[in-house]
Amino acid sequence: MEIGTGIFLATCIGIAVWQIDKRQAWRKVGRISFWLFVLLLIGALGLVAVAQYDNYIARSKLDAEVKAIREGNLRTIEGIELGSTRVEVRYLLGDSTNDPNEPFSVWSKPLSEKAVRFNDAGLVDLVLCATPTGDTYFDCDAIAGINSFSTEKEVLEKLGSPVVPATFKGDAKFLSYGKPGSYLDICLKKGRVAAFVIYSSPSAKPRLTYEQPLQTKELPKAPGPTD
Repeated sequence: MEIGTGIFLATCIGIAVWQIDKRQAWRKVGRISFWLFVLLLIGALGLVAVAQYDNYIARSKLDAEVKAIREGNLRTIEGIELGSTRVEVRYLLGDSTNDPNEPFSVWSKPLSEKAVRFNDAGLVDLVLCATPTGDTYFDCDAIAGINSFSTEKEVLEKLGSPVVPATFKGDAKFLSYGKPGSYLDICLKKGRVAAFVIYSSPSAKPRLTYEQPLQTKELPKAPGPTD
């Protein structure tokens, strides 16, 4: 700052202070400052209240999802509800990517595969979403805040102990939840979630590993550096 500019600004400040003192406006300035502070405080408290309310809504939704899982009321994953017809599933997912004569109808994508099984009445009795390669990322909707990045510890913290002891099949570990009406199995690989499956009754539970009904394949590899 140049000397002349500094002198000019100092003069302006001096004149402003002199005018305030001359008109005895310091009390008014104090009142204005006080009310500005009150308004800022109210605004800050309002923001805190909104954030707390949002957290409460999110927590309530999560608690409701956990309760639905444990009480056997989780009947929909990936938009597919147990008991849906073939027409309804096709409307939601389109044509399957495998042979329609196979016991599972499969919709395959690079990062996830969805499988649906129909019972003798032509209604969905099992819905599965999994990674096609066993990697620890898959493009499936989260369930009760659990997704493909969730660890076994996080699953247990959110859902509690499974209804039966955990089982192992190959390199996979399975945690089972639910009651008659709807069951949820969570498949873990390398300590993280790798698949979700819901089914309507113990008789509908898959008897083999969850890889079996899927069209397992390698993900496309990123091109390497050119020589």
